[in-house]
Amino acid sequence: MSSFRVKAFYYLFLFSFVSCSIGTYQNIFDTVVIEFPCNAASFEAGELIALRANKYVTWISNKDNILGKGKSITVYLTSGCHEITARTDNGNYAAISIYIREPQFVPGSWVYFRPSVVPTRLSLAAGHFYPVSVTSENSVSVETSFVTGSSRNKSFSNGLSNGGLETSFPFIRDVPFEFPSQILQQNVSNLSLTRQKKNFSLKPVVGDTGTFRVADPSRGTGEPGWVVNARCAFIAENVSLWIDTETNVDETLFQDFTEKLNRIVIPRVQTIWGYHYDLDNDGMFTVLMTKKLNDQQLAIGFFNPCDYFPYSDDPASNQYNPTSNMKDILYIGAIAPDSNKNYNRFALLATIAHEYQHLCRFSRKTFYRLVHGDPNPPLEDSAFDEAMSHLTESLVGYGLSGGNLSFVQYYFQRTDAFSLLGQDENGATDSAGKRGMGSLFLYYLLERKGGIEYGTSGPSELQDKGGMSFLKGSIDYPASG
Repeated sequence: MSSFRVKAFYYLFLFSFVSCSIGTYQNIFDTVVIEFPCNAASFEAGELIALRANKYVTWISNKDNILGKGKSITVYLTSGCHEITARTDNGNYAAISIYIREPQFVPGSWVYFRPSVVPTRLSLAAGHFYPVSVTSENSVSVETSFVTGSSRNKSFSNGLSNGGLETSFPFIRDVPFEFPSQILQQNVSNLSLTRQKKNFSLKPVVGDTGTFRVADPSRGTGEPGWVVNARCAFIAENVSLWIDTETNVDETLFQDFTEKLNRIVIPRVQTIWGYHYDLDNDGMFTVLMTKKLNDQQLAIGFFNPCDYFPYSDDPASNQYNPTSNMKDILYIGAIAPDSNKNYNRFALLATIAHEYQHLCRFSRKTFYRLVHGDPNPPLEDSAFDEAMSHLTESLVGYGLSGGNLSFVQYYFQRTDAFSLLGQDENGATDSAGKRGMGSLFLYYLLERKGGIEYGTSGPSELQDKGGMSFLKGSIDYPASG
């Protein structure tokens, strides 16, 4: 009897241990990790904040309540200390604390901020403050009270319209999509590896219509995005431009945009970087313009590397690729009036230069090597890739209107908060300050290598003094960074 009890206890203990082990394994497997921001991160009020986890979660703030759902979302938070919780449907969660500080301004400084649905508080030094301009994309009524240490009060109200929304922070031009590693391993033998002879019969003509799958920047490439019907509105030797049929564009602005695109941007960017890998063999690349990006206000444009791989709508497949168009294509917002600094024609020209660098780098460094037998081709470091694209904006002549100089200025405001290669102070691996810092460093290296000389006979006359070879070499050597 005693022996039986011992054995029974042993089996019970063993069963409990195994059950506990399995339960622990499941908990580890289901663990929620907040990948960004890090705990105790600090942001300024009015800054657009990206929240990212390793799973699909509901994001909750103890101050601002439910923020949204998804593996990653972007939000504005009110001032103060927030406990941010990322919770799955089965109850697993992770939490961090972050602090949103009020902007500090001094007399003589320009104040830019994004008004929210709640009163916006600004900490001002003692003195006299006057509202110089208040702008918004929509007609609004603005009531502003200034209270300073001298106890003087000044109120101001006015109805305003047709302005451009000003913010405290440079608008991140694009959203780098997380590239599913399993897609790199899929069989791409059905893709043609020969591109010596162009098939010009594949070129579209103005007036053609087509349907495109467009990744939603708020959801990434792991699930279907938008379906956009578009018409071909412009054709040149190296580019076809399509416009969302639900997007209206001012004809005068569009003509000036395409003239500068064809005469300045494309010749310069292709002289600097060379040509991309022409996936669909039509002798050009495609640009799709859609107002959905303007409405969403998360990105001005983007390049999606998943477009280089076969489309698959089967979520159970390891080749699931629901946003692919099987084209060498860039996506940009719609042309807005010049008062809109994020989506005006000059900002969009800068964006095309920016995204074409991404297209060149991925298609030549990664995809070309993959289809020519390299099972583990290099995939560029994202911070290095973004810095190169911001440098490209400046090199083609759109560093100011594209906003690149504001990124540099943002870096100089807090140089100790950003890291060139590692995480920023708040845990970010991508930020406006990091991009500004990176583009400055690369420009320094470009100059050390001899630089680029601009000719006088035309916009595309660029002479390589050593800097251009340095840039192209960063794509063509078989490593990253």
